[in-house]
Amino acid sequence: MLSDFNLQMVKEVEKQFNLSFKSFNLNKNIIKNLFKNYQSKEITIDFYDSSPPQCKECEQLNCENCELYEAWFKSEERLKFNNWVDIFGPGIWDYDQEDSNKFAKNLLLEILKEDKEKDDRLFIAYKNNSLILYYYNRDRKECCDYGFVFKKRED
Repeated sequence: MLSDFNLQMVKEVEKQFNLSFKSFNLNKNIIKNLFKNYQSKEITIDFYDSSPPQCKECEQLNCENCELYEAWFKSEERLKFNNWVDIFGPGIWDYDQEDSNKFAKNLLLEILKEDKEKDDRLFIAYKNNSLILYYYNRDRKECCDYGFVFKKRED
């Protein structure tokens, strides 16, 4: 289960996009049905990995054995500061609809594979004819959250 602080960060995302998220459990059947009924319109990867400290012993950034890194990694300041967003979708980075669907599906399958804890990190919201998924992951090694916007298929 997410800590109170991390849940507050999810509430900030809700407020920012005027959404009301509900906790959501993912499985392969849900992913299959999602792509049967919806198309990926936007995938965002929001990074929270700015300015990791340099280890005094090995002089590397991101030295996971370093006390400075551990303190930085756990700091609320890092978890609050979104320093970069990568956006993918049809018409972005030469992606067409098929590329966007494939990227979103592969990322969701990776999340399903990696998220063994099932600790309420995935959230769902609906807005107009869109389905929005938000995966809170900034407090883990990857230091990033994932957002997905799907539009109902018209065919």
